[in-house]
Amino acid sequence: MKIIHTADLHIDSKMESNLSVEKAKERRNEIKQTFVRLIEYAKKHEVKIIIIAGDLFDTNEISNRTKNLILDLIRQNTDISFLFLNGNHDESIYKEENIPENFLHFENNWTYFNFDDITIAGITLGEKYNENIFDNLHLSENRKNIVVLHGQITKGSIEYVPYGINLNLLKNKNIDYLALGHIHEYSFGKLDDRGYYAYSGALEGRGFDECGEKGFVFLEFEQDGLKHLFVPFATRKFYELEIDVSHCSNMVEMMQLINENTKDIGKENLIKIILKGELEKDFEKDIDYLLTNLNEKYYFVKIEDKTKIKIDLQALQADISLKGEYIRQVLGSNEIPEEDKNDIIMYGIKALEGEDF
Repeated sequence: MKIIHTADLHIDSKMESNLSVEKAKERRNEIKQTFVRLIEYAKKHEVKIIIIAGDLFDTNEISNRTKNLILDLIRQNTDISFLFLNGNHDESIYKEENIPENFLHFENNWTYFNFDDITIAGITLGEKYNENIFDNLHLSENRKNIVVLHGQITKGSIEYVPYGINLNLLKNKNIDYLALGHIHEYSFGKLDDRGYYAYSGALEGRGFDECGEKGFVFLEFEQDGLKHLFVPFATRKFYELEIDVSHCSNMVEMMQLINENTKDIGKENLIKIILKGELEKDFEKDIDYLLTNLNEKYYFVKIEDKTKIKIDLQALQADISLKGEYIRQVLGSNEIPEEDKNDIIMYGIKALEGEDF
């Protein structure tokens, strides 16, 4: 039997932290369309079960239009069973009226669904819960068993970790595959001698804290064991690049260096470029020039300027002048963060020299 494990779709996420209103709306629609594509993939590959391990939606206040769209999609695909686990973001959609018969949900106690020789069990943990609930998980060693949870793996007690999951409490429970949600990056590991665990990660990235490949896990039980495959599936990817521009003497060279570092990134993607390094004091920096060029090539570009002005502090600090005294005062201050001192010195020198900044 073929199964898809997905999680953290966050449908109806606002997406406005980086994007314009127009692009945020476009990305919201793309995320909904990715769910449509997921169902089409499942139909094409004869998948019988789609496990959604939490956070199908982004908030409790999703629009009726979006809610009905998702339910209608599920309702129209009766050959697929959708197994939904409530996450820490989304509302319990199964409380709605007229829920499709093929939309099955895990409750606040252990819920079991049987498909041929496969058992899929799950429980909604909540932010805080009693770890003793794992004592109540009972799975037959003669069946193929999947467990669905939404939370963060911990190395020990969950006392100080919201939605914490202590894997040690799930060992030797006859679990073949532990389908996890909550962490937006794919990962896979060994649970015990019998089973494995995996985060499917988010289906689509939503910000520059979610860079890299996003997708779902394709599962199939075969005679020789469990087949497991991560399938990249996102419409767009997020990239974050740090580029040292210290050796650039002008903006043309800086643009060429950025182009070289981004040449292998597809034009459909979103890029955050962090400029680093030291530039000469008279370097005429023009971030708008860079953005104008890059926005013609990519879906979205953000530039964060962390460059500093090249200053020979050792020589200037020894200078017997007002400038030297100013630098000594800044460097010797315990109230100014170290990472800010270079910028403060640069602005002060420019002010003393009567320059604009």
